[in-house]
Amino acid sequence: MVRVYAPGNADNPLVSVLHAKLSGLPPSTVITCGHDPLRSDGVWLADALKAAGVPTLHTHYDEMPHGFLMFSRLTRRADESMDEMARETAKAFAK
Repeated sequence: MVRVYAPGNADNPLVSVLHAKLSGLPPSTVITCGHDPLRSDGVWLADALKAAGVPTLHTHYDEMPHGFLMFSRLTRRADESMDEMARETAKAFAK
């Protein structure tokens, strides 16, 4: 995807956070899904955040497509994921 949107800038952290300094970031939630061209980037990001010492929750919805969060009328999984993100955000701000 980087070659499509930002040719020649793959290592720029403004293009891909995988090249940014991740340590010191607040707790993070990464949602990935099975039918998504960006799935592996999301998995890599979750792993990189964990390796940098960032508390990270990674949830994978294998049967869902890219953009499934907008499909709340079609699948409960969208609402479940949004609820999970809201819970994680509330926990982070409660500290």
